[in-house]
Order: sequence, then C-alpha cells, then structure tokens
Amino acid sequence: QLYPLTSSWLQVFGIKLLNGFLNGISWPMAQFVLAVTTPKEIRARVTAVYFFFGSIASLLGNYVYAYTVNLGLAGQMWISSVFFVLTGLIMLLSYYLLYAEITPRRRKVSGERPSLNPRRILIIASLMAIIVAFTSGEITYVYVSEALGLSRERTAVLLGWTGFLSALLSYFVSWLADVRSEAKTVKMTALLAGISPVLASIKTAPTVFLGIFLALFAFQSFRPISRKVLASYHRSSLAIGGVNGLQNISTFVGGMLFGLAYSLGEIHSVVTLNIALLVFLPVSLGLILEGVKVGEE
Repeated sequence: QLYPLTSSWLQVFGIKLLNGFLNGISWPMAQFVLAVTTPKEIRARVTAVYFFFGSIASLLGNYVYAYTVNLGLAGQMWISSVFFVLTGLIMLLSYYLLYAEITPRRRKVSGERPSLNPRRILIIASLMAIIVAFTSGEITYVYVSEALGLSRERTAVLLGWTGFLSALLSYFVSWLADVRSEAKTVKMTALLAGISPVLASIKTAPTVFLGIFLALFAFQSFRPISRKVLASYHRSSLAIGGVNGLQNISTFVGGMLFGLAYSLGEIHSVVTLNIALLVFLPVSLGLILEGVKVGEE
C-alpha cells in the first residue's frame, strides 16, 4: 500500500528492501518445512510442485496486471494486498496443521547424507542467480518491451507464459533427479543457464524469448534439486536459508550489473546484440565449469 504514495526512486527502493526482508523470513521457512517433511525419494518432485504453484500465481499476476492497468497503481495494490492477506492466513493454517497433525506421525529418518557437495551447490546457485537476474524484475519488462517493440501489457502476458511453461517442464527434470541422477540434471541446468544470456542478447523475438525461457527453465529445474540436496545436510535449516539468502544477494548483483550495463548500447553486425547481456559471459563460463565438476568430488 506504500507504492502509490512514492514520489522518488529512493522511496521505491526502501519499500523493495522491506519487501525483500519479509520475503526472506517467509519463503525460506516454507521451503525448509516442505523439504524436511517430504520423503527423500520424492523430495525434488514435491518441491518442484511447490515452485510450480508459484509460477501459476506469477502467470495470473501478470494477467491481472495487464487487465487492470486502467485501475491505476493504487487500485492494483489493493488487489495485491487482498492476496497477501489470504496467503498469510493460509500459511498460518498450514503450519498449524503440519506441526499439530502431520509431523508427529512421521518417523525420523537418520543417516541421511547429501548426494552432492553442498558447497558446490551453493556456488552454482549463486552464479545461476546472477545470470537469471536478467529474467526477473522490472528491467526485464523494459528490455523485452524496448527490444521487440511490445506494449507493457503484451510483454507482461508473454513473460508470464514463458515463466509458466518453464516451471511446468521443470517438473520432469525434478522427476529425473529423483529417479535417475541428480548430478546429470545439475550439469544440464548449469549449461542451459550459461548459454541463456547469449541467446537473449540477440534482438529477435525467437532468441530473446528462448534465452529467457532457458534461463527460467534451468533455474526452476535447479531450485528443487538444490533444496533436496541441502535438506539432507546435517544443518538443513541453515543450508536452505543460506541458499535463499545467497540467491537473493546474487539476483541483486545480477540485476545491478544488467542495469548498469544497459546504457552500453548494442553491437550491430550480422545480428544486433545487446551488450548488457553479453556482460554476463564471464559468469556464464564460471557456471558451466562448476557444473562440469558436479559429482566428481
């Protein structure tokens, strides 16, 4: 409700800071509880379903934004407020049911060990979040809208569907991680995320959306696997909270990098390339190299 009252970017920054702090309390707790109360054999898939529902909400949120532009910012924030209150009530009820009814019935599983090196998972999570920052936040809408000459409403809808499809398909990667090899799926996601900014830098509709799709698909696929691995760590609450915090900081760094480099312009040759996205190349190479090493410890 503070957004309509803002008159400078500093005020918006302050609200975003508060929003990030509250998110940092809420969502890592939900992910931790979900991961540690789910059997290891289906943990990645269940966590993928959790993130998938978030993607459905994101898609619906983009549609709500597109079709309520005429209400103005104040009207749109009232819609957001209602859903935040409902979310809070549902989470309170869920935690009560979980601790009062479900957790006491579940036998403790002892002797669980992470299947992959938690430290490498954290490094990959950080590098991937820096890269995938170009797919999240307001600057993504600005880039897609300007690069392809689309309206804000159409951009929101297309990005919403891109995120939804990437989350839907990521479930199958989680299934592979549960029944096949976690190491191979992490390698694959690292490679896809690594090449995504290069594709998105080419200013054509197919390449821009393919780059964004691959980045989101890789990130959406990696998140459940990382939570599955870290839930087996002996200090799982610290590990899951840590990976969330690390990814948020890395997303901030990636967003700042993209924003600062956005004014560098373009390279015009056979195709037009956005320099701001090419700035991610060193991080992409580091991510791909870290992915290659997964499972070799």
